[in-house]
Amino acid sequence: MSRRLGMRLAAALLVVAAAAGVTVAAGGGGGTDELRLDHGGSASRAELRRVLNAVDAASTAVSRAELESRGQALFDSSAVAKTGEACSSCHIIGGGVNPLLGVITHRMQGSGPPTPDNFTGVRDAPALWDVAQTAPYNWIGANATLEQQVTSAITTHFKGEATDVTAERVAAVTAYLRTLRAPTTRHDQGRLTAAELRGEEVFVGKGGCIACHGGPQFTDNQIHNTAVPQVDVPELGRGNDPGSAAIPGGFNTPQLRDLRNTAPYMHNGVFDTLEKVVDFYDANPLTGGPLRLTPGEKADLVAYLKTL
Repeated sequence: MSRRLGMRLAAALLVVAAAAGVTVAAGGGGGTDELRLDHGGSASRAELRRVLNAVDAASTAVSRAELESRGQALFDSSAVAKTGEACSSCHIIGGGVNPLLGVITHRMQGSGPPTPDNFTGVRDAPALWDVAQTAPYNWIGANATLEQQVTSAITTHFKGEATDVTAERVAAVTAYLRTLRAPTTRHDQGRLTAAELRGEEVFVGKGGCIACHGGPQFTDNQIHNTAVPQVDVPELGRGNDPGSAAIPGGFNTPQLRDLRNTAPYMHNGVFDTLEKVVDFYDANPLTGGPLRLTPGEKADLVAYLKTL
């Protein structure tokens, strides 16, 4: 058995073991009643259900190529979106993240305890590479299907809110998103340097990263609480983002493709470099720390992460 194949089999076993002990906090298991709207927004539940029920028919009304083309046009359009909220203003180059965007501020409305939909804090825009394979969606995993997430996004970010949410638009944008593929890297081609290979050994071994970041997209598609620190929000004070309703403090495991180009990191962008992410998990008791990684092991691990 080759060294790399052996590592892949070990990784697969670790993913199975990790998945067995974690509960997924996703809305509704595909049912439309659990659809959640990102960043606020408003729409009739009955209307959202009607739209989602009509998506399948809308998906077959025109050719797949035409549907994908319409979806890309909607994704890139500033005319249909609220000011500054075109999909491509945050998610650029077919799935990457706009490096000039920074984090998106949430302002809690009213009084009372914070909820997953109403809190003070910031959220980082996630990359969309291979998004069709990374359900559930959004940072708290509240939408179980891509169609639900697209309906939520259109309701929140397009002009007219619910009046602009049509099955045709949901079908088109969903079809386009399903075409997004992560860039081919040296990791995919099996062309890693000696340092990167050592980093891969840390990733699947001493570092334990593979327990949550396995598979082709390097995610277990689960919700975990790893005690990511809150951040200060300008003029609003300390954040109080509660994370998932099912797993307090829990957030969706992000995919790691194109990681070198998606800073800042974590759901709230609290770490601006991969070195800081590695330091955080090296000392984190919730994820098996302290790992006691050496400076060399940390450097090799970062080098490996940049190849994904």
